[in-house]
Amino acid sequence: MYPEENSNTGLKVAISVLLIFLLTAGATFFYKNKLNEEITLKTSDAENIKVSFHGNLDGWPGYIPIASNLLQNNLRVKGIDLQWISDKGDYQKRIEALNNGEIDFAVITADAHQLNRIKNELIGVEVLVIDESHGGDSTIAWKDCGISKISDLNSKPHFSATNPDGWKMAYLENTPSHQQVRTIGRDFGVDALLKTDKPWYVGGESDKEIYEKFRNKEVCIITTWEPWKSKLLALEGTVELYSSRNADKDIVDLLLVNRKLLEENNSKYAHLETIIDEYFDVLQKLKDDNSLLLEQSKSFLDEYAGLSGLSDEEITSMIAGVKWVNLRDNAENWFGLAGQKYFGLLEAHENARNIIKEDESHKDHLKGFDFTKIINSTIIRKLYLLGGYSQQSDKNTVTDSLTHPFSQLTDEQWNDLVEVGELKAKPIIFLSGDSSLSENSNELLDEIMDELRHYPNFRIELTPGYFSNATDLEDEKQTAERRARNVMEYIISNYNIDRNRVRVIIPSPENVKKVIPMQVNESTRSYGGRLRQVHFILKNTAR
Repeated sequence: MYPEENSNTGLKVAISVLLIFLLTAGATFFYKNKLNEEITLKTSDAENIKVSFHGNLDGWPGYIPIASNLLQNNLRVKGIDLQWISDKGDYQKRIEALNNGEIDFAVITADAHQLNRIKNELIGVEVLVIDESHGGDSTIAWKDCGISKISDLNSKPHFSATNPDGWKMAYLENTPSHQQVRTIGRDFGVDALLKTDKPWYVGGESDKEIYEKFRNKEVCIITTWEPWKSKLLALEGTVELYSSRNADKDIVDLLLVNRKLLEENNSKYAHLETIIDEYFDVLQKLKDDNSLLLEQSKSFLDEYAGLSGLSDEEITSMIAGVKWVNLRDNAENWFGLAGQKYFGLLEAHENARNIIKEDESHKDHLKGFDFTKIINSTIIRKLYLLGGYSQQSDKNTVTDSLTHPFSQLTDEQWNDLVEVGELKAKPIIFLSGDSSLSENSNELLDEIMDELRHYPNFRIELTPGYFSNATDLEDEKQTAERRARNVMEYIISNYNIDRNRVRVIIPSPENVKKVIPMQVNESTRSYGGRLRQVHFILKNTAR
């Protein structure tokens, strides 16, 4: 019995000695690490860092200034550490990270902010308009799929179980690309793009994966953004069907902040103001120094898009699709500080909502929601006033996009324009043999003009249909032409449309059904009705 007790006692002593050793060693290790960390901080610029901010983004070139090394370096001098991580276009993950407090910032578009909600709540507050896509987002097709314009999406069948050879389209869901797909569906009458059932749809985990699927010809059509857009259009055999270059407030990028940052007692708030102020200074420097812009762009695209070794020409092409928004434009045109009742940021959200709710999956999307609840102009207003701008400086300079001037074209130049597609519109009904516009027709034309405000750069070709087998063919053609000319005079006189922007074109009898083709699964009766209408064909300069 005694030897056993001695054995236990010895074991306890040994364990006690071991524990004391481990605690002493651990304390020594911790102390040395802490001492090393303090030495590192005191002997480096890191000692100056007082506060850190983190945010999520992707490789879109519009984010070059806000994620630039130049901005990060300037902020470090002021004691602010700003770090960004790429989530490769995963907007839902981005919003969840913002909601959970994992990040302070998220860059996001107006439509993606609406769609990527959590428990039906919009997360975060919009404090800055970063840029507007001005050609950086596009829908592109392979020519050998037989698709060269938007209307081909209606005249050619899409993929389905019964039609395995139909077209397929790739994009990332609930991103700006998805919104562009909805826009095409709504404005050009491609109803398949708005259906809940989408057998033609091909998705992916990242923007780069979508790019690879199109490049490998797994799909006929892709909707994507820069830097992938320029790389795809450089490939032989691709054609651009639609571009944000010609759409007003189509895709708008915003800086979204965690709502807690805007609380008065949050110690980070003053630093947030410093970040935005410094951002505008960097934006101006990049605008004034193209070599600096190219340098910062290369670094950004390498780090956040995984693209290295790009030439200056490639980078210039990619950033050409971005329209950055400076302080004054933010204040006066986007946040409405010049006195406008209906300002750009609110308009962008209303446009986005109206497009999203056309999708069968989102019919009641944010019905009645007040978008001013997610907009905060406090910092922009303060910087704007400190900059010496008058709040009423440009109040009367905002013009209706419908009145933009257009240069005169010869018939040959008109013929060289590329068809974008036919604008979807409710049919303007004419009585048999009559060409006059009714009161109801005028109201329908007013609705069409509202839609055309979204496309300020397209020219308009008014094309009336008619029955090429009519008994009195010449009379049928003349009636059709009078109808189109009455429509043209109405929109010119009532909306100040530049006469150089619009023309009437009468298709020859043998071309009527080519210019106004029958759609997939369209009945003869329905097609006959469309042949009695005046069609708004949108045209653009050669791609």
